[in-house]
Amino acid sequence: MSGRRILWLSLALLALLSPLGLEVPRLLHSGGAWGEWTPLEVSQRLGYLPAGVEAGARFWHAPLANYAFLGRPNTGFAYIVSACVGLAACAGATYMLSRWLRHRRP
Repeated sequence: MSGRRILWLSLALLALLSPLGLEVPRLLHSGGAWGEWTPLEVSQRLGYLPAGVEAGARFWHAPLANYAFLGRPNTGFAYIVSACVGLAACAGATYMLSRWLRHRRP
């Protein structure tokens, strides 16, 4: 099996396993998944809210907020689709950067 095929199969497997990032903390009763906190949760964990978090929360609104589609409840399927969208965006950006760098060489 070629290296590219192994890479893409590995990424697909990780995308399919991505809902575990939300389910495991819920099953272990350990709160939200790491890094998935709202500004309120950050302030409760730290005892204060850093200015950058507050400014970022006002500025940035995720396109697939809470890994749900158009206000529907969060499902594992929506989380997998979010992972695939993220993988596609990273792969596309990497491809474009590599093409640009390849054409810059003398």
